[in-house]
Amino acid sequence: MTQRPKDPKTQRLNRPLDTANRSLGDDISCLNGIGPKRADALRDKGINTIKDLLFFFPVRYEDRRKVTSISELEVGREALLWGRVLWAGEEQISRAGKKIFRIELGDNTGVVDLVWFNYSRPYLRQLAKTGATLSVYGKVRLFRNRLQVVHPQAEVTDAPRRGSLEPVYPGIKGIPQKVLKVAIRQAVSQWLTAVSDPLPYRIREEIGLPGLKETIKILHFPSLHQDVTSLNEAKSKYHQRIRFDRFLTVLLAVLIKKYQRAKGREKSSYVLPNDFLERFETLLPFHLTDDQVEAIHRIIEDFRSDQPMNRLLQGDVGCGKTVVCAAAAFAAVLNRRQVAVMAPTQILAKQHHDFFSSLPKKLGFRTGLLTGALENRQRQRLYKEIRHGDRNLVIGTQALIQEEVRFHNLGLIIIDEQHRFGVRQRALLAEKGDQPHVLVMTATPI
Repeated sequence: MTQRPKDPKTQRLNRPLDTANRSLGDDISCLNGIGPKRADALRDKGINTIKDLLFFFPVRYEDRRKVTSISELEVGREALLWGRVLWAGEEQISRAGKKIFRIELGDNTGVVDLVWFNYSRPYLRQLAKTGATLSVYGKVRLFRNRLQVVHPQAEVTDAPRRGSLEPVYPGIKGIPQKVLKVAIRQAVSQWLTAVSDPLPYRIREEIGLPGLKETIKILHFPSLHQDVTSLNEAKSKYHQRIRFDRFLTVLLAVLIKKYQRAKGREKSSYVLPNDFLERFETLLPFHLTDDQVEAIHRIIEDFRSDQPMNRLLQGDVGCGKTVVCAAAAFAAVLNRRQVAVMAPTQILAKQHHDFFSSLPKKLGFRTGLLTGALENRQRQRLYKEIRHGDRNLVIGTQALIQEEVRFHNLGLIIIDEQHRFGVRQRALLAEKGDQPHVLVMTATPI
């Protein structure tokens, strides 16, 4: 009897990994289930390598360790419940013909409504059989004196599904949570051994922080005894370890730069008028806040010193860090220097480009946007404009560190969310100028 030939796709998904050559720098597309389209979606989120995926942590966790009886449900809280379908069907809720799909789910303590406003009939047909038993997870609310769960996660099960703290990741267009979790599970199971901990055991013990491998594993797959509140509030010792590493990375980068400057560098001071800040603010369609003024004053002091600036600008999202960066860029442009702004994703790079391009023309910004999405002809033209100094404010992703990018007179580097970039990437960009000033932005609390 002849055997059916194996499906090439199945062979690809089940291919053995070359464990000897495994690296955290492996491309994300080497994971099972991550084809070209999904790989592009991950890259748009700043996830290019296995390492990027390992450090892409959940934003919250769903507590599915205990099945809650319907009589014990609390309005406003999420819960895992299990019950039997008592009734199911479509209901019209408006004169315009708008419909919902409702399932009455019951256990021996009460009844709760499961409601879908936008729904797939084939999916609901599997759930809506009278007498079927469902495992359901969702947020409970009260509507017209009836308990209700809108758009719950539900599946047909003979027994309750429980016993897990389920991670929920930031949404990525085109990649369902289930697919993302499978990819992360593979990355953790097959690449975690390649992670090296930069923090010695003695120091970790002294300050009470867990190892890096343990941290990555627990944040992706928390054990049942973990405190879900501390996880959801990012107060667990594992979250503290990640914050510590990010702070340490920033601190070491600053210390390295200070050491390098101490070895004797050329002066890089800017000549700025005494009324620089007033001139900058008069060109803006809004007034600066006190915190922005203070930050700009400190940057001006750095610009007037004999050494290249290496400053961290930390603040919450929306607090106006980019305006402070615009002031720094204005100072560089006044001194006939070019500015490079490096962002971790194409989306963020475009947002920065749109912001700088929207500022008054009198600031003198001639902006350019350099990302991997540019067509070759546009890219070559932009390379030429950067090389000749026709573009004095260039915003981009890691495309800025490509060998083809040559600046005419790079004097200021602005890096957004610098913990997303390696030391080598930042160094490659700095090498394109003659001791440029460096300003890094972050919203990560320290």
